[in-house]
Amino acid sequence: WFTRAVRFSTDTLTSTPTIIVGMLGYLLFVTHLGNGHFIGANRLSAGITLAVINLPWALRLFEDAVRAVPNEFREASYGIGATKLQTVARVVLPGAIPGLVTGLLILAGRIVGESAALYYTASQSTPEQGWFTLSPFVSGETLALHAFTLYLTGFSSNDNALRLGTALTLIVFVLVFNLGARLIGSFINTRFSGRR
Repeated sequence: WFTRAVRFSTDTLTSTPTIIVGMLGYLLFVTHLGNGHFIGANRLSAGITLAVINLPWALRLFEDAVRAVPNEFREASYGIGATKLQTVARVVLPGAIPGLVTGLLILAGRIVGESAALYYTASQSTPEQGWFTLSPFVSGETLALHAFTLYLTGFSSNDNALRLGTALTLIVFVLVFNLGARLIGSFINTRFSGRR
């Protein structure tokens, strides 16, 4: 019953529009809510909101990857005397790595392309000084949000070059990320499956 309840909850959350979750993040983290405690429009608010949006997708994708491992693998592991923990760690998870890598790529694509929720929680502007920092309390925008903001501004030749450059950078970044993740996933899968 617990698994069915979690699955129903995740299915319901995956159908929620991201702009609604962004507004909820705005109410919870940016404005004064509850006891007057708030985080503000910054990277931390955006990260928590993105986690809320993508957690149901992650649970569903990872569950499907683990379920895709054939039961014969588990039975063979139990047959040679492995415990349940050893079977999960040495058989199921290595067998699920291709599906897990695919799930991570899908989630990364959703995160990189998200702009609606970040419009409310990450701020629509980046500070001119100190933007290149790892501090989560600095306001900032992603490439997708930056491209969206550029398309909202007036049209000029310089703005058009910025828009195209931002879109090209975003496409190249996603391509490099996908190729890198595939190579790493293939390497890990080869090492865990015992193939050379």
